[in-house]
Amino acid sequence: MGEVQVIGMKPDPSEIARQWWLESDGRRVPGQSDGVTVFEIIFQDECRYFGFTGASVFEQVVDVRANPFISEHCQQMAYVVRCVRSGLDRRGGRELRDQLVAQAPEGSFRIDGTTVTTADCCVHREANDVEVMSFAEWVKTNDGGVK
Repeated sequence: MGEVQVIGMKPDPSEIARQWWLESDGRRVPGQSDGVTVFEIIFQDECRYFGFTGASVFEQVVDVRANPFISEHCQQMAYVVRCVRSGLDRRGGRELRDQLVAQAPEGSFRIDGTTVTTADCCVHREANDVEVMSFAEWVKTNDGGVK
């Protein structure tokens, strides 16, 4: 006996989602194919992370979030994960990633081999806004002077 389909019955959304994740390319970002994929994470403040992987980009992004700079950005703002190029070998993926970081536009700052920041970077801006003073200086400032 074959599967019976009742006309007019709405499909279960959770079953559709489950099938999509298990049976399709749902674990891939648009544009990702077999081989190594170069991807970028673009944050709301225009900072970017470039990576490459032979596995699912989504799985790699989970691993990358252990990086303090990436984690801080992910906690504070929206971001998009985008496939730059796919179907590369490992060497080609590494070379493309390195070129993307090296060719960051003027006004950007390369903080390592994978991350490019901007002048509007929320993480660096907050670090630069911190005022350091001794307890005695703080008391003078907040108490109107020592009596």
